[in-house]
Amino acid sequence: MEELLKQMMGQMNKQFEKIDHRFEQIDQQFEKIDHRFEKIDQQFNRIDQRFEKVDQQFEKIDQQFDRIHQRFEKVDQQFEKIDQRFDKVDQQFDRIDQRFDIVEVRLDAVETSIVSLRKTVENNATEFRSHFNRIEEKLDGHDKMFEIIADEMKFDLKPLRKKIGIDKN
Repeated sequence: MEELLKQMMGQMNKQFEKIDHRFEQIDQQFEKIDHRFEKIDQQFNRIDQRFEKVDQQFEKIDQQFDRIHQRFEKVDQQFEKIDQRFDKVDQQFDRIDQRFDIVEVRLDAVETSIVSLRKTVENNATEFRSHFNRIEEKLDGHDKMFEIIADEMKFDLKPLRKKIGIDKN
């Protein structure tokens, strides 16, 4: 029995050695897996570092966009001021247009008055010419009458005509 026991013990020892060997293989596999996990962890660390760099770049880009946005806000404000100025200029042009309309109406009235005055002056000139022609005819008639009277009275009118400046000769 002892031998049997020894054999059993020997077999158990072999089994335990096999199990130990198997555990060692499993440990080696776990170490390989650990080593792989360490490599994966290192890769994740590198990826994290890259993501941090990308995050920093995005932060810089975001800051640049903020600055650009601020600049656009300033440009928008300037455009609003320019729009206000244009509105004021438009209002001034409207007022100028209104003034021109008033001036145009007044000029039309002045033109109408000038046309009316021209007609009046032309009518007056015609009347005055006609009136002067009548006066001249009457004066010629008076002159003839004075000549006739002077001839009958034997009076020389030439010195008198020279004196008053109506000498026809």
